[in-house]
Amino acid sequence: MKTLHLAILLFLLTGTAFSQASSFSKGQEAFARGDYSTAIRMFQEARKQASNPAESAKILDRLAYTYEKQGGFYESIPIREEHLHLFGTRPTDPEGKARAQLKLGSALYEDFRYGESAKHIQGAYDSVADLQSDFAKVTRFLAVCNTFALHAVLGNEKEFVTSLGQLEKSAEEVGTVPDTFPYDDQDLDLIFRSTFRVGSVLRYWLPKMGPELAKEKTIVQSAVIQLYTELGQVALTELPDRRDAVRMWAASLLELAVTYREVGE
Repeated sequence: MKTLHLAILLFLLTGTAFSQASSFSKGQEAFARGDYSTAIRMFQEARKQASNPAESAKILDRLAYTYEKQGGFYESIPIREEHLHLFGTRPTDPEGKARAQLKLGSALYEDFRYGESAKHIQGAYDSVADLQSDFAKVTRFLAVCNTFALHAVLGNEKEFVTSLGQLEKSAEEVGTVPDTFPYDDQDLDLIFRSTFRVGSVLRYWLPKMGPELAKEKTIVQSAVIQLYTELGQVALTELPDRRDAVRMWAASLLELAVTYREVGE
């Protein structure tokens, strides 16, 4: 009788795991063909069937990203918050927590909740501040880009000027990351959004920087050239068929070109 009970339990557990994996796979397939509504429905089913925190984290991350791909940052934010909560206050995976904080901060930025965004962006930086992995370098770089932009939109002029040096240092650091670094699609979207924000901010702020800030202007221009060039090459090499990525990259370059033209006038 015990053997029968064990067999039934094993069957139920295996069936649940298979169902969860099947729903997630179907969601991935729908996402790949741009059918985001179906992808969301499949990821929601997989979410209900997840049997451990690691599975939940993977599903929540993908579900939030699917909402974001169709502009649903407001809908993605509570999912990102739940995803971040899974890492706890003393995570064994600080890099994973940092990236979760960065994604939440980015979603909040898109929803114009700049104060909350700044808190999570800073948290992402702090989580990997003492780590030297390539992953940590990329995370710090993205955090610095967003902090730089947030100082501008929040009107923190003094902090904005101070952050120019941080942007230069971080751009140099991320330049040491090898071309083989395994950026995934969400990493690349974060890169595009972060650099676009920097370009947009510079378009507004650089013309306002007077002669007394000539050195800082030179620093930030060289840093932006480096980050746009290196990360743009990675993005277009890794995903040459992603038209949305190329459009965002082209828009970022346009912002930068307008900035330099206006500064030179």
